[in-house]
Amino acid sequence: MVQNQTELCHFCQHHSCSDYCLRIPSNGSEMGASKKRKCRMGCGEETVGTVKEIVFNKDEIPLDRTLPQYVIVDFPDYCGPPWVENKPTWVPIPQIEISCSNFFSIICFIPLSLAYAKTGHTFQGQSAGPDHAIKCIIIQPGLCSMEKLCPGLLYMFICRGSTIGKQGNRVTSSIFFIGDELTKERIKNLTKTKSGEICHKIKHRTKWIKYLKKNILHVDISQHNKKDLIRWATKTTVSKNTIKKIIQDDTWRMCDNINY
Repeated sequence: MVQNQTELCHFCQHHSCSDYCLRIPSNGSEMGASKKRKCRMGCGEETVGTVKEIVFNKDEIPLDRTLPQYVIVDFPDYCGPPWVENKPTWVPIPQIEISCSNFFSIICFIPLSLAYAKTGHTFQGQSAGPDHAIKCIIIQPGLCSMEKLCPGLLYMFICRGSTIGKQGNRVTSSIFFIGDELTKERIKNLTKTKSGEICHKIKHRTKWIKYLKKNILHVDISQHNKKDLIRWATKTTVSKNTIKKIIQDDTWRMCDNINY
């Protein structure tokens, strides 16, 4: 949204850019940033907020590759000095400049990262944490009935985080849950209904596991046969040098050597 110059002046008169110099990323479905003054302001690392307005100078448009003067983001946990009295959680995020180590070039950008949402099924096999590409995930586990239809889904969610932080400092956790659906009782009774009965899907899964165990093919190989198998595998192993020679030898590709 293009705004006039007066709102930009309001920003400049009330707060300096350094007060709102935020630093990058987060997850969710909105926008994320990290605040320098994180403790008493209520905005910790990887804080998630919602963009309310994008403010440009007068006669400036993004089609000219012009950055907005600032982006107004609603951070629900923000408790610092209000920028707008009737919107105390709205924070203006201005442009910042960072120079290279040799001070030859300067990059100017808005320190926000677009957050995004994924289903649990598409996040299987991935992890979140300090040593991973995704530093933190926020999970909405859904209704308990969803777990009954997809046994193991909540377990999969919980296993995505590589750390839950430290005692007294949960901000460093790589996994957070939102909503009222996740309770201790739900975790302790993942396979049962409210009446205490085993879920229909769990019954089918148990039946399938029993079938697999019943039909396990037991292969009995004597120690002599095992040694022969290992000896054969050792003799027929192709070395790395042999593979290179085969690849480099292109005589077999010549048409003259092919018999039709």
